[in-house]
Amino acid sequence: MAMFPFFVDLRGKKGLVVGGGALALRKIETLLPFEPNLTVVATDLAREIVELAKRGEIVAKEREFSDDDLNDELNFLIIATNDSELNRKIANKARATVPQINVVDSPEESNFYFPALIVRKKLTIAVSTAGASPTAATDIRDRIEEYLPENIDEVIEWLADIRDEIKERVTPPERRKAVFASLYREAVARARILTRNEIEAILRRVGNVRSEETYSGEQAAEQVAIGRVTIVGAGCGDASLITLRGLDAIRNCDAILYDELIDKTLLHHAPLHAERIPVGKRAGEYYERQETINSLLVALARSGKRVVRLKGGDPYLFGRGGEEARALLESHTPFEVVPGVTSAIYIPMEAGVPVTYRGLSRSVHIVAASSSGREFNDAIRRIASISGTLVLLMGTKRLARITRELIEAGMRADTPVAIVRGGCAGALTVLRGTLEDVVERAREHNLAPPTVIVVGEVARLDLRSPYGLPRL
Repeated sequence: MAMFPFFVDLRGKKGLVVGGGALALRKIETLLPFEPNLTVVATDLAREIVELAKRGEIVAKEREFSDDDLNDELNFLIIATNDSELNRKIANKARATVPQINVVDSPEESNFYFPALIVRKKLTIAVSTAGASPTAATDIRDRIEEYLPENIDEVIEWLADIRDEIKERVTPPERRKAVFASLYREAVARARILTRNEIEAILRRVGNVRSEETYSGEQAAEQVAIGRVTIVGAGCGDASLITLRGLDAIRNCDAILYDELIDKTLLHHAPLHAERIPVGKRAGEYYERQETINSLLVALARSGKRVVRLKGGDPYLFGRGGEEARALLESHTPFEVVPGVTSAIYIPMEAGVPVTYRGLSRSVHIVAASSSGREFNDAIRRIASISGTLVLLMGTKRLARITRELIEAGMRADTPVAIVRGGCAGALTVLRGTLEDVVERAREHNLAPPTVIVVGEVARLDLRSPYGLPRL
């Protein structure tokens, strides 16, 4: 059965620890930051426990446990000897007088358990498995801690300092809650506490509170610039490929505009209140014009929202992220760009193809094969004369033309080719051949876009692990 996590003020509360070894020390060290009044009883005290007693942080008694150590003034008891039978006897004797008992490594004898803790000043996060698996609790605790904003303790201290002011100036409870949420999210996003001007801007925008002062010039601009856009590369395929910085932006956004070829589970990390707006592009289907997307990014940011533009792969590799960045720059909208894993490298890697390999390829050339006309033809001809790897994106439907152009430009007809379909496009499909026969092979297998086409000697390689190791 799951346990309810009461948070208790332990300052001055009387606790007894029976046992003086490593197990007892671990419990003592966990409790000490919360300032209880601890007494330790054991026939053999670890050196660290003796040192704690000398510094006055605990009371240590080097002797055998006595029934007289139990009394109704004790708030909690921790039993941590190496003798399980003795632990059980002490627990049974204590039940009549001590309300809270923990027997180390014996959940059935305990009525409270030590959680895996994260402590950052006023913030405490506790993870418990009701004693079933401390290892699992510790692992979950560590995973949570990885994603905590670096300045979380500073932000919480600051919110405590301004709490009374906000409560006094914002009277409707629902608006007050929204103001605190905006203050928190904005401080986390900026990785610092907010300035007075930024606080006033949020009070006016969210709390409908008239500012106590008027601002002009740079101060007024500072108030307008509360909203921001983060252009995030979602990586290609598995959601775990996104960067921690990108994931943090998603977790603190008010709106998220996302492409078609992303792992949709990333959207679950956005707050419940965040707008989720699909703006993906896919060949042959309707999609929002780029100008419309640019305008929407600017409008949402100007309304005070933290906006994430979530793009497949890397924003600046044929993702039009540069166009969006220019639009934001020209409209004086604050923004940042978070890179992502590009399909040009990841999808071949899934098929065991490294785009560079010593002795085979010392350069890689990435081309958007969706282009047409003389400019594309000229680019293909130039690349055909350069040794290295050619990676073509969005080229499935133009495969016949591409192979013909490469051969005509002087590339050997037996040059290896690998066509890979994977990532968010579905199960991994790998088709290998040469410039001479790959078109017919792709036709036979009815290979549909999106794919990544690799041309060059590395396309012969298949470096996938034969052991089917799980991704960690």
